[in-house]
Amino acid sequence: MSRQKFGYMNDVDQLIEQTSVDQVLTHYGKPPTTKTTGEHRIQCVFDEACSDSQYGNLTVRLDDTVNHIYCHTCGVRGNLRTLLHGLEKNQAPAGGRLRGDEFKAAVAKLPEITGSAPADSAARNRPPASKPVEAPAPKPVNVPLIRHEKEAARALADLHEELIVDVADMSPEAAQYIRKRPWMTPELMKKWGVGWIPGNCRSLFRKNYLVYTHRNERGEVVSYSGRDLTFETKWQKWMRDGKPEGKKPNKHRYVSGYHKG
Repeated sequence: MSRQKFGYMNDVDQLIEQTSVDQVLTHYGKPPTTKTTGEHRIQCVFDEACSDSQYGNLTVRLDDTVNHIYCHTCGVRGNLRTLLHGLEKNQAPAGGRLRGDEFKAAVAKLPEITGSAPADSAARNRPPASKPVEAPAPKPVNVPLIRHEKEAARALADLHEELIVDVADMSPEAAQYIRKRPWMTPELMKKWGVGWIPGNCRSLFRKNYLVYTHRNERGEVVSYSGRDLTFETKWQKWMRDGKPEGKKPNKHRYVSGYHKG
């Protein structure tokens, strides 16, 4: 039993090393990092009350393989799995660190983000199959919107140019959200294609959303995602209503057909 557990942990550690911070952040609609070394600061993902503090930034270490994290306000520590748990659950791990079902859930989420899976220790020791192994299906590729086969998608290629980065021109909810995050400066938001957009016939985010632009490695726009600025209110109402099935609110909305990871 101990030998199997050791092999499993090795597989998990290997998958963690193969998962980048940018992959995790992009999967949850967060802006990617702007550097490859040192520390990356983001809003605390465990307690939104941390954003009210001048020390409310969450630090992610980019120099080590497990990407240690630390919140300067609520004090949560951990690694990339802990960050993933916070982004997924919007709360800290029970007892301060990932254990049991929380640990398994975080590990199970990694293949979805990276498009891979931990190696099966038992499978490595099996004899080769006599049946020819079929080539894996090609990995889905996001086509730049400007060259998309659908005209409606092509029309959205320059939507990022309409994003508003000045809080004075935003809705009250959007302005409040940005003001609580002093690192989201107009210059940085403009650079990464982040901002609020009034509802219109072109926009997929007709309600109150903060929109994020997703680009490929060549800088071409491949999609957009939005953060529902009224999510907290909807979540509290859903909890008060007894968590009705089929009505759980989503914090983020993605354009249909976008391949994450």
